[in-house]
Amino acid sequence: MEALDPAEVARKADVLRRNAAPVLEAIARAAQPVRLVAITKYVDASWCCAAVDAGLAELGENRILEGLEKYRAVRATGRSFTAHLVGPIQSNKARKVPGGYHFVQALDRVKIARILDGRAGELGLRLPVLVEVNIDEEPQKAGVAPGEVAAFAAQVAAQFPHLAVRGLMCIPEWPAGEADAEYERRARASFQRMKRLFDTLQPQLGAEFDTLSMGMSADYQWAIEEGATMVRVGRLLWAE
Repeated sequence: MEALDPAEVARKADVLRRNAAPVLEAIARAAQPVRLVAITKYVDASWCCAAVDAGLAELGENRILEGLEKYRAVRATGRSFTAHLVGPIQSNKARKVPGGYHFVQALDRVKIARILDGRAGELGLRLPVLVEVNIDEEPQKAGVAPGEVAAFAAQVAAQFPHLAVRGLMCIPEWPAGEADAEYERRARASFQRMKRLFDTLQPQLGAEFDTLSMGMSADYQWAIEEGATMVRVGRLLWAE
């Protein structure tokens, strides 16, 4: 990473504080504690440093290798944060995840769970994971079908001691147009199904199963109102 310009990082931190304010206000109104993960897919390490300086200490990346490089540069400045992997995990890259990321949000295959568990064990870690749910059962989308989530989560919890099954994550069906009343209706229905599924599984998986990650820039408010305990916000935060 090129040397950081402190004045530029400070300017970006001000942008982030301003943009994050409505999200933090919605979180403050929530009936439950909600964590905000700032998605950094389209920004560089200087923006990530600014996010940490602005108090956004949970950062999320979609792409494993790009995120590792970016977050390594941020850590080199002495800044501390929690690194979330929110995108798909390819088997040939899975061993790079434990140690580089602190929280995995898109687990949907036993094969990947086995690789993550093995590497986490080698490092002496217990890696928090969320089961990605294909809540709208879209054929082109990754994730575990709603009817198979209970069995999958129980299998991961039982067979992979170095993975902590912390909850569920989803990306609801995205309409072709902009967010409108119909999109809100559909998104809320998806979030409500997720909340029911989460509430059903929580007694089976125990107190550690505490995270329901749903809601992004266009729909985080609805997700919070429907019971999300974590939202993943990207483009809204970085707009100048």
